[in-house]
Amino acid sequence: MRRGLAGAILAGTVALALPCAAQELRVPQKYQLLYDGLDRQVSAFQARLPPATPQRDLRRAALLASMRCEAGPDLQSATRWGAAMLELDALRRVGTQVVVLEACYPLLTPAFQDSRPLLEHLANLANQVRLRDMAILVDHRILPATNPSVQAARHYQRMTRPRFVREHAEEAKALAIALQPEYLTLVSDPQAPAAGLRLTARQWRAHLDALTRRFHAELGDFVPALGAGSGVWGEPAFVDAFAAVPGLAYIDLRFYPVIAGQESTLERVLAWPDRIRAIDPAKRVVLSQVWLSKANSKEPQDGRTDANVLAREAFSFWAALDAKFLRALAHGARVKDIELVGVSRPRHLFAYLDFFDPTTFRASARLLDELATQRAATAMQQGGLTETGRAFGGL
Repeated sequence: MRRGLAGAILAGTVALALPCAAQELRVPQKYQLLYDGLDRQVSAFQARLPPATPQRDLRRAALLASMRCEAGPDLQSATRWGAAMLELDALRRVGTQVVVLEACYPLLTPAFQDSRPLLEHLANLANQVRLRDMAILVDHRILPATNPSVQAARHYQRMTRPRFVREHAEEAKALAIALQPEYLTLVSDPQAPAAGLRLTARQWRAHLDALTRRFHAELGDFVPALGAGSGVWGEPAFVDAFAAVPGLAYIDLRFYPVIAGQESTLERVLAWPDRIRAIDPAKRVVLSQVWLSKANSKEPQDGRTDANVLAREAFSFWAALDAKFLRALAHGARVKDIELVGVSRPRHLFAYLDFFDPTTFRASARLLDELATQRAATAMQQGGLTETGRAFGGL
């Protein structure tokens, strides 16, 4: 029933005449303070950068949002596959060079379920990425026990660290062999509970050191570039620990909120690569998932965007700021020799919703999220591109 309502509203919205440019640019009064504050943060970051962008290569990356692990059992459906193919074609047209593909523990652990069909599905998906001349970064995430689509909580009961380390390592090895990615991020959110366990920076370091040594011993030349990382809003101790692991080729940083406590996370984008290379000068750095979170000071600031913030980001009045943010971040990445910048909200490269459209004005956060995804799919089919998409293609 809810899907039908979303479709009806979308159809009605598409039928409306396009709003004038002035209306598209007008920021609603309820968001004006938030918009101005974020804009000031991005402008201050831009002012800190050298005026001439260094001539360094920068790879454009994007998350394959249609295949996020949260979909659970639906990941292998024909509908989901069709959405992924549409998204891959659109990402290639907009200039994406690296596709960020999620694979989540424990979905590939035989003790949780028969993992062979999903692993084969992901391998076929990787082949489709390569047929479109794009590279792959696999983000090996850990599903939280609270995920509603995947009943992982039972598997996590009485979990021990040796068992988690063993299963996590086996999944990573299977991904490396089956998908042969150019990048394999082994952990991206080390501060979150891992299968119900809270691992310290030292424990993560020990696990990753053993895992990377095993990979190089068993796989030899078939080992992809291995990485690990954290959000720049997090504790730097984890990134320091990862930088000290010899077998890791790169550190994978994430960006969402502009403030962590009282500190600018944009400043950390400039400071942390120096911190990493002070520990290991050979470490490469990537920013595989970035977006400018539209959360205010009273909302979650740890990168886990809640439904209200996610729905708020779907409105078109953010487009100019999103484009400005991507250009500024790409400039900073070149200054600090960061080799890759990836967007985590790729749908807004293709479409936004109009805040002033009466058919969406009072829609719930969940319905707005559905409408934004549907609008993006329509734009992908029709070759549409937003101001943010044009900025991304020009990075």
